[in-house]
Amino acid sequence: MIKSFSFLIVIIAAILFNINSFSSICSADLRQISNLISIKLNLHFSRGPVHPDKPDQIMAAISHYKKVILFGDSQFETSWRQDRGFAFAAGLANYYTRRADVLNRGLSGYNTKWMQSQFNRILEELDRGHPDDLLLFIMWVGTNDCCIEGTPHHIPVEQFQANMRQYVSVIQSKYPRAGILLVTPAPVSLSKMRLSSLRTKGADRTQAAHKTYSEAVLSCKFDNDNGSIKVINLFDAVMNAAGYSNTSDPSTLDKSALVDEKQQIGKFTADGLHLNGEGYKLLYTLVTKVLNEWQGFNPTSMEGVEPGWQSKVTKSS
Repeated sequence: MIKSFSFLIVIIAAILFNINSFSSICSADLRQISNLISIKLNLHFSRGPVHPDKPDQIMAAISHYKKVILFGDSQFETSWRQDRGFAFAAGLANYYTRRADVLNRGLSGYNTKWMQSQFNRILEELDRGHPDDLLLFIMWVGTNDCCIEGTPHHIPVEQFQANMRQYVSVIQSKYPRAGILLVTPAPVSLSKMRLSSLRTKGADRTQAAHKTYSEAVLSCKFDNDNGSIKVINLFDAVMNAAGYSNTSDPSTLDKSALVDEKQQIGKFTADGLHLNGEGYKLLYTLVTKVLNEWQGFNPTSMEGVEPGWQSKVTKSS
C-alpha cells in the first residue's frame, strides 16, 4: 500500500512539475516530493501564494497589495481624468504606493439601486483574492439619487439610506477588517450647468435636494461599534470653500448659493455637477486627512510590498 502511494506521488509530481526524467524522480526523496505536491496543490486550491525560496511554506507572512475600492457614480468614474487638473483616483493611488491598489468602480449615471449589479461584481472580484485584501471601501453615492422626483434617476431618501445600509452591512460582514469611508454628495452650480453640455442642463436638480441627500448620508444609522465607518461631509466643505454660509437645514441655504449665479461653487466643478481638479483636490485633502489620523490606514504605518532595492544588493555585488 505504501509503495503504491509512493508511486502515485511520483506520477503526480511528474505531471505537476513537468519533469521528464522519471528515473531522477524515483531516486529523489519521496517526502520532499510530497511536500512539493502539497504546495503545488495549495497554489490551485488556496488563496495563499508560495514563497519562491521556501516551497514548503505558504507566504502568509509576506506582505501583498491591499485593495482600495472606489464605489459610486460618475464622480468616481471620472476621478482618473487628467484633462481636468488634479485627479483624485491617481492621487490616492500615489498615496498608497507599494501598499494598496486603487480600483475605480464608479459608474456614470447610476443610482444606489442600479449599482447593485456592480456591487455584486466587486464582491466576486474580492472573493477571488485573500480574505484580508480589502483595506478600504470608499462609497460616494447620492449624486443621481437626489435628482428630482419623477426623473428616472430619483430614489426616495428612505430607500437611498436603506440601500447604503445594505451595501455597508455586506462589506462589514464579509470583510470585518476593512475600513468604510462614506462621502456625501457635493453641491451643484446650477448657473454653470445651464451653460454646460449636460443633457438636462440642471433641470432635474436643486441645491436643496443635494443638501438633503448629503444630510441623509450624515444621519444614516449604521452598526459602527468598532469605528470602521467614517463620513466626509463634502457638501459643506465645498460650500465653505466657495464662501457660502451654510446650515444643516436645506430650506435655509444661502439664497445666492441655490443657483450660484457668481459660480463660486462652479470653480470646483467642470460643468456645474462633476468635480474638476480643484474639487478633486479638495476631496483628496479631506480623505487623506481622515486616513492620516485613522489607525491602520495611514500608509506610513503599513508594511510596503517588497523592501527597498538596497536589501537586494549582496555583499559579493
